[in-house]
Amino acid sequence: TIYFEIGGCGGAYSFNYGRTFFKNESWQLSANIGLPLMPVLLYDSYSVYPVVPLGVSALYGSGHHFLKLGLTNTVYLGYTYRNPAQSEYDNGVQIHKPKYDSKMHDSIFPLIGYQYQINSTYFAHIVLSPLIYDNGFSFFPWGGIGFGINF
Repeated sequence: TIYFEIGGCGGAYSFNYGRTFFKNESWQLSANIGLPLMPVLLYDSYSVYPVVPLGVSALYGSGHHFLKLGLTNTVYLGYTYRNPAQSEYDNGVQIHKPKYDSKMHDSIFPLIGYQYQINSTYFAHIVLSPLIYDNGFSFFPWGGIGFGINF
């Protein structure tokens, strides 16, 4: 399966690949990996976050209508570019900051949603995927909509 998702576990958007590893008449289990790139412009720095969502999902249902459940761990490395003209001072002494700062982060996205199987090839889904991330314990309501192809 390949699909494009706006919102969801990849942040703003993601291109995703899913591989089904179990299927019976009611259940389908798959592993998924995504590839988005989230540029963010904040004040005087420019941040780029290479993001890798890795997850498992389950579909329950038959025909055209499915309940979608899943759990995704989204790992990202945050790079922040600092303006070289920007300096900080400590007791009157100029401190030069590095041009780039970076830090690894990860976020957990439990998800629940609905998937409509348009025909044997095409599908669309909508999910509620609240963000739980590693800044202590932080929670952010989130969701996504996706369109894809089964092959």
